[in-house]
Amino acid sequence: MDPNLFTLNEVAAFLRLSEEQIMNLVGTKRIPFVELEGKHLFPKDKIEAWIENNLPADLDEGAPPDTLLKVPLTNFIPRGGILFTLGKKPKDAILSHLVTLSQRFGCISDPEGFLDALKEREQMVSTALEGGVAFLHTRRRIPKNILRPFILVGVSQDGLHWDAPDGKPTHVLVLMGLRHDTLHLKILSQLARMTRAGMVKKLMEAGEEEKAVKVLVALEKKCPRT
Repeated sequence: MDPNLFTLNEVAAFLRLSEEQIMNLVGTKRIPFVELEGKHLFPKDKIEAWIENNLPADLDEGAPPDTLLKVPLTNFIPRGGILFTLGKKPKDAILSHLVTLSQRFGCISDPEGFLDALKEREQMVSTALEGGVAFLHTRRRIPKNILRPFILVGVSQDGLHWDAPDGKPTHVLVLMGLRHDTLHLKILSQLARMTRAGMVKKLMEAGEEEKAVKVLVALEKKCPRT
């Protein structure tokens, strides 16, 4: 399989949409795709551009307020929500730790359900991407469990085994708990651009939360959300 193409299963997992939603978008030609040997495949570069410029207005049951879409990235991160102490724990242990923190910060109402949803997503297709980063999220949006939209960031100097497609260690985990699919996708795209702008290396060099926040603020100015 061409590494530059998502399968239907992979693009659904990446975008946090159902396969049915993806096929509806394919049927109305509202998402970029190609057909090879009877299968629908999705160019990764075009999917990222699609997130930026062509998101359908009907993804969410209720559209998020425009003001929410413009909230700075760091405003979603609770104080203490950037971690440099992940160590080399197994994936499930790290997910459990991040969920515990999410509850402690008052962001989620059902930690067990949220953890199960994160594990289900990882089992489907790893959230790790090339470049040492993984964008953690649930398979489907669970708005009732999100008390307030949030992002947590974990940084590992040693690197974690997160089943990245390039087989390399993952150094930055970004856990996203966002109610609206539109907001989720726009932030996902922004984070992907920030990663290409050197986010992983710069966060590893930061070494502490205060410096990491400054890194993220600077990168967000360089890679504004559209």
